[in-house]
This record gives sequence, structure tokens and C-alpha cells, in this order.
Amino acid sequence: MAGLRRAPLVPRRLFPLRLFVQFAVFMKKSLAVLAALTLTAGSAFADAGIFGGYAGIVINGSPIQWFNLVDLGNDGAGAFQGANFGTFNPLAGNTLSLGGAEGLVFKNNGSDVTGVTFNYRIYPTGPASGSFTAVGRDFTADAPFADAAGNQFANAGDQKWANNQGSGTQPPVNLLSGLANGTYRMEIFFSGTTNGVNANSNLFLNNNGPNYLATFTVIPEPSTYATMLAGAMGAGLVAFRRRRG
Repeated sequence: MAGLRRAPLVPRRLFPLRLFVQFAVFMKKSLAVLAALTLTAGSAFADAGIFGGYAGIVINGSPIQWFNLVDLGNDGAGAFQGANFGTFNPLAGNTLSLGGAEGLVFKNNGSDVTGVTFNYRIYPTGPASGSFTAVGRDFTADAPFADAAGNQFANAGDQKWANNQGSGTQPPVNLLSGLANGTYRMEIFFSGTTNGVNANSNLFLNNNGPNYLATFTVIPEPSTYATMLAGAMGAGLVAFRRRRG
């Protein structure tokens, strides 16, 4: 037996290494499958959405200014979120109006957008209050088209919803109607509906939940009241003198 050579033994430390390599290969394959399943599940609800929107604001009768909800390049009048439209004295003829709204959507792989709505409410600064006014938008154009700020879109499935529902035009909405003195918030968001194919049935562009907020102030100036009072007193004095005469 002295002349026989023993077969070399595999060092014990290689067994754990071999097992580790086999486990790593298994995990790599498992993660690849998991990633594919995740991608498939995610894309099933990502074939329709609202990717942009604008609110058209008319200040003191000036041309409409388009404030964006999402920065898409050309900003128009700038971002709606955090905007301050200014101070308005209705008794002096100041006006603030909603002149229009435009929603931008995409649809692919059998999904279809069936409706788009612009929602807004106005309330004094402080806790949110009051119900939203829903203004339906009608389909306006398939790509290629230009949005309110002049951005060009040519991707198949992109759409613009901007026409007023049931009519091509409508008078601007007076946002100051019935408001007393104070500072107010205008809160807005877009909502939409789909056919439910490869997409959620309800779509939202709402700043991931808290919606989009702008502010403005209504302050009939004391000087305005003084002028009105002086005018009324003057008219009363003239009438009094006429009676006596």
C-alpha cells in the first residue's frame, strides 16, 4: 500500500464556494423573472394617462394667460402652482376670469380616453372648503398638435382636450363673483375616464394628491368707498336743493 497514491481531496473550503456560486445563479434567474413580472404588471396600467394641463386666466380683460400644471418646456405664463394673480378691486372695475382649460392625455395598446374634466374651487385661505365645479372638456385634436403654450406633440396616441363641452366657445367665468374682501385660494385638478383596457378607469392630474393652488386678493379700497359715499352725498344734496327750490 505504500506505493499507492491517494486521490487528492477537494479542500473543504471549496464546497461552500461551489454552493455559493450555484445559489447566486439561482437568485439571478429568480430576480430576472421577478423583474419581468413586475414590468408586465406595471405596464398593464400605464397605457393611458393625463400628462399635462393648463388653466387659462384672464386678468382685467387682458388676453388669456395659460398657466401650466406640469412643465413641458414652453411654460406659457408659468406654473399655476404657487402663482399669485394679484389684488382686485371689483368696485373699481377689476376682473379675474377663467377663460379656458386644456388637458393633455396619452393612450396606447387598446386603451382609450373617454372623457376629461377640469375641476376648480375657490375658498378663503385656511382649511380647504367648498365643493368643486366640474367643467367638461371635449376632444380637440390627435397628434400632431400644439398645446396652449406652443409645445409640439407628435407621438401617436397623444391627444388634446380643450374645447368647452357642447360648444366651441363660452364666456369667461367670473372668479370674483360673490367674494367679500380677503385672500383666496383657487384649487384645481384634472380628471379623466378610460375604457379600462390596459389602463385605470379613472385618471387624475392632481399634483400627486394635494391638487394645484394659486392665490389672489379681493380688496375694495377705502378710497373707493369714500368716493362712492361722496358721490351719493352730492347727489342727495342736489335732490334736496331741487325740492326746496
